[in-house]
Amino acid sequence: MTGEQLKPKRTPLLCGVGVAALLVITGSAHANTGTALMRSPILHLMFGNFFIGLIEGAMLFCFMRKNWRSAIIAVVVMIVANYVSAFFGYIKLYSHARELGVPFMADPQYHVESSSLVVDLSNVNHMLPLLGVTAIALAFAITLIVEWPFVLGLLWRTPNRWTRSVAACLLIHAITYTPIAWWYNAVSMNTLDEIAVVKPSEITGPATGWVYYLDYHDGHIHRVSLDGSKKQLYRELDVSLARTRLAVAPNQDGAYDLVLFKDHVAKPVLTTITKNFAPIAAAHPGDIRDGQFQPRNYLAYGTSAVIPPCDLQVTTGPWSLYGLFVDGDKPENRVRYAVETPFVSWFACDATALPDRRIVFQWGPQIVIAHPDDRAVALLAHGTGPVVGLETIGTEEDQPTTTPAD
Repeated sequence: MTGEQLKPKRTPLLCGVGVAALLVITGSAHANTGTALMRSPILHLMFGNFFIGLIEGAMLFCFMRKNWRSAIIAVVVMIVANYVSAFFGYIKLYSHARELGVPFMADPQYHVESSSLVVDLSNVNHMLPLLGVTAIALAFAITLIVEWPFVLGLLWRTPNRWTRSVAACLLIHAITYTPIAWWYNAVSMNTLDEIAVVKPSEITGPATGWVYYLDYHDGHIHRVSLDGSKKQLYRELDVSLARTRLAVAPNQDGAYDLVLFKDHVAKPVLTTITKNFAPIAAAHPGDIRDGQFQPRNYLAYGTSAVIPPCDLQVTTGPWSLYGLFVDGDKPENRVRYAVETPFVSWFACDATALPDRRIVFQWGPQIVIAHPDDRAVALLAHGTGPVVGLETIGTEEDQPTTTPAD
């Protein structure tokens, strides 16, 4: 129908088909491996931009009011515009953000090379809502800036092309961003809305001791008391922290050694840091095979280490969406600590359940202590690979004045 005016009643139908196509392509993100959020950006980049361009081209045609040929041109141009904006907005900016250490990645080991400033901003105390809002606003602004010249070119021969193109660009992207934002929100997980974020001193218990971890700022072994009141440099290291964590190894004396585990591709390397580092501790179940201490992964997830007489059932999963889960006999006694959003994704691992039902674990770039009974969590430090060495499981007055042997 070249040269024939498109009938107005067909325009809403064309837009409706485009919106339906967008919802179908985003809905196809469900599968049996990984999480929907992990695959959504890939589907969005590969196929979603095609359907988004189809929708935007159809809506832009409402501003052009020409023939079918113009509609096809508008659709093709907007499809190209979406792939161009995706290239600059996602691929380019995302790669630069990773170089700066922006905490998008789920793997907590990624943060080893991150800048201290950004790592400090990514924790349970603050920044998560602000980071999400800022990222959405930035993505929307970049989309408008990159795609507006395409819209202006299509509307160049229309009256008031400058103001008309700006209005059209704002409108079509506001409409297409709505289902996209809805979908990403639907497949995200953020249980911080259900958990109280408090100070470490507010998560109390009779057990006393230290949390040992690899510090992101200097790469050395540090330790922090369970109430967060004392932090100390424990041992200086001269190794890369990539694919590295601390581990608790049972020894022949019936005590526990503090071990550095380096997950080399050829062969894992174990280095004993301190023998008999704590009188009370527990090895991660995944590090024990056939009764022997044989760690095999730099991320200790699965069933957590448990220091008796704790009766909690704690597990961490291979995805940020799973997080750390505390099972219970009733639904109200089950608690999940999980954050997986398009902008912040925290992998939970290296969990240790204490005798007083507190839990220490790594959550993204941070070491936290939680109390599932109170549905609370507190930030202890920024680091990786935490292990717990207790001095007592009794009252605060029973805490010895001596420190574990170096």
